Amino acid sequence: MVSDNPKVGIVICNWNKKEYVLNCIKSVIEQEYDDYDLYVVDNASTDGSVEAIRENFPQVNLIVNEENLGGSGGFNTGLKRIMAEGKYKYTYLLDNDVVLDNNALKELVTTMERDPQTGIVGSAIYQMDHPDKLQTLGAFIDWQRAETKPHLVGVTEDLVPEKDFEVDYVIACSLLVRNECLSRVGLMDQEYFLYFDEIDWCTRLKRAGYRILAVPSSRVWHKMGSRFKNSNLPSYYYWRNKIFFFNRHTHDEQWKKTNYGVFTSLYQAVFTSKYFGKRTVAQTLMTAFSDLLANKRGKKSDLPQSEPERVPNPFKEIEGSVCRVLILGNITVKMLNEVREMLMEYAETENYTVLSQPGALRREVELYSGIYIVHEWQQLHDIYDIVLYGSSQIFADRGWKNWRRKVDKLNPKQFILFDGYGNYLRLNLGARLVTDLYAVLFSFMRFIVFPLWLRKLNAIKIQDEILTNSGS
Repeated sequence: MVSDNPKVGIVICNWNKKEYVLNCIKSVIEQEYDDYDLYVVDNASTDGSVEAIRENFPQVNLIVNEENLGGSGGFNTGLKRIMAEGKYKYTYLLDNDVVLDNNALKELVTTMERDPQTGIVGSAIYQMDHPDKLQTLGAFIDWQRAETKPHLVGVTEDLVPEKDFEVDYVIACSLLVRNECLSRVGLMDQEYFLYFDEIDWCTRLKRAGYRILAVPSSRVWHKMGSRFKNSNLPSYYYWRNKIFFFNRHTHDEQWKKTNYGVFTSLYQAVFTSKYFGKRTVAQTLMTAFSDLLANKRGKKSDLPQSEPERVPNPFKEIEGSVCRVLILGNITVKMLNEVREMLMEYAETENYTVLSQPGALRREVELYSGIYIVHEWQQLHDIYDIVLYGSSQIFADRGWKNWRRKVDKLNPKQFILFDGYGNYLRLNLGARLVTDLYAVLFSFMRFIVFPLWLRKLNAIKIQDEILTNSGS
């Protein structure tokens, strides 16, 4: 049975998003569920957020930090206050740039009340700029490949499942936690500062025996990609925290293989950035790596601030053309949409065709992307102006070689490799030599550098376990 109105403490973490946080507060106040107290933690904003909140919503409990403590630090400030009050069964964490459906909180509480072993639940996160499409509905962790996988990215609302389901983590822009769990697992690790903090938290709860659920009936809308738009800080925090997270949480029997996956993906990212002239990005990734090895965590205050370098549009020379496009390889929705946006700058596209293995692209991907999907080479009956081969590892993946002869028969104007991160490599003799160079350098890195990497990460893991066991 669902108990009557358990008390909820709501925490919104804000930093320099005045208009967004005001809209977020308004949507909280309009909730059908009304047994809550609202706390807004401001991370030393300089855009007038504090004054605007006081003026427009004087009933809100406003906590102002003296400095920016990051998302996890801001949430922890609110969690400490709520735990000290001792009257709340749950805490609801919200990013400042979300707007809630009127029943968002009610649906989360209802799900929590069904099972005391449910520790965290999260909403269906829709895109604010495309209100009928998901940003994510929970997420999973691939420990073998050292990857996080947000679930159902970009699917339309009619394809969202109706029932709650178990996941590895939910993102903290709309997350409800059972407060009694915190006495066992503690607060967020705010040394992450940004990214991987809620993933770490959910992982600790799961390993303490609690369930993490995604709740489709709880809906919020999130403004994507507006933070650090012209900065390399996201790359820094992402890579530093990714390496630390997988090193901390991977089980011993999987530890070496998982760290090999992290090592491989970091090498790929650095090599790709250098090749495409993104020197600041490459430097940022190496700084993230060296800081982690030096056990430097928390807020990064001395990273040079510069706008990330942009690779020129590879389709500029076909300006004004009407193109027929064929896409091969391991394709995601993100990669498809990137190609479409890049092509739209210079050419009118007659049609897009994607050749994929049966089941490789879900039905919702087809609907979302608005393209023609085939599963057999024999289904292709056209001449294509551009053929693209997609892979997240643009230099390491040699799968394009399997298609080379067949593609040549199509006589395309361009045959291009791309990775979904804005990098495009036209296949010619020079590109083939670069892929060979990548393989040679990686062999050296694997046999010489990787063992040293493991030794250092093992020392960090041991130190982290000592600090965790001592309660520091």
